[in-house]
Amino acid sequence: MSAAMNSPNLKKVHLLGTGSFLPGPPVTVDEIVSRLGRLDQAPTAVRNFDSGPGPRMAHESGVRLRHFAIDPETGDLTHDHASLAAEACVRALDQAGIEANEVELLAIAAPGFDGLSPPTSARLQAKLGIERCKEFSVHSNCSGVAKSVQIALDAIRLGRCTTALVAYSQLSSLFLRSAYLTQPAMTKSQSLMRWILSDGAGAMVLRAAAEPDAPGHELVDVHVTSFAGTLAPAMTCDLGARAFLEPGSTTESILVGGRHHLDQDFTAVTRLAAPVLDEMGHQADEQWGFTRQDYVHYILSTPTLQLYEDARARLPHVPWECAPFRGAEYGYCGGASILVHLDKMARGDEFKAGDLIVAYAVESSHWMGGGFLVRW
Repeated sequence: MSAAMNSPNLKKVHLLGTGSFLPGPPVTVDEIVSRLGRLDQAPTAVRNFDSGPGPRMAHESGVRLRHFAIDPETGDLTHDHASLAAEACVRALDQAGIEANEVELLAIAAPGFDGLSPPTSARLQAKLGIERCKEFSVHSNCSGVAKSVQIALDAIRLGRCTTALVAYSQLSSLFLRSAYLTQPAMTKSQSLMRWILSDGAGAMVLRAAAEPDAPGHELVDVHVTSFAGTLAPAMTCDLGARAFLEPGSTTESILVGGRHHLDQDFTAVTRLAAPVLDEMGHQADEQWGFTRQDYVHYILSTPTLQLYEDARARLPHVPWECAPFRGAEYGYCGGASILVHLDKMARGDEFKAGDLIVAYAVESSHWMGGGFLVRW
């Protein structure tokens, strides 16, 4: 068990409230194209994929409903990262029974940002009406939840603050709408992303326990790790400084070439997702001092039922009865998924006093991951 979990000098941290938000009305597989827009100018192979294999794969994914922050009438975005997160934060604060101005530390993670300046964290702070606080923006995909939780947990334990608000915002629609895409430069893998991802946000309110033995839902510890030094990226979006390092690069050439598209190496994901999850899970178990049989609930971030079943077949030692596939009704909203599932389970009274709950996500962008452990 980690020294941090046992030190008498560090404050105990309670999980006071959870919140989640899924924008817009639920979208069925047959409504995805109408919501995201058609690919009328894409290469023939992409258009053929979008009209046949794409929707078929989505129907077989185990996900019945998705959510997009898109106005169904106009096709315009309804939220940015900050406003999407704000919806979840308000719900978490309400459940915790505290006012926004009681928050001393605000941390938000997202795979993108609302602008290079100001940071999304400051924009979220303003939307919530928090006059003054510490604020952190974490630029990361699925592992961003654990990274943000670690910032908040460590700050509370060390006495830097008493109350923290952690959020994650997944605005996949930004990358998926036809209005964003340079259609002639699209590939089939980029089109496939439109049939997998959706939007959502989640939030948690954390607070230092009044006394070491005070009752409450305890945030026990966090685990974060990265294999970026040994594994190649499997999710990319080259809209950034790296693209401008190439001689003669301009904003126009980057956009015309489709460098701003979100892409995925699905072969690498199929090959690596399960073993990377397993290795990261072993690292977390060792850090926390528990075995997988100690956990009553596993909350995993899994995009499709196929990947879930693949992991289940390849990792038979995981107690999968404690980790059902939970994406059917909510879609896959990246790192927000584990917070959405945590919130739905908490509000549905699925947890009992004393239950150990693990929430864990693997990020394929450069094979990072992270999770947190809660004792209910």
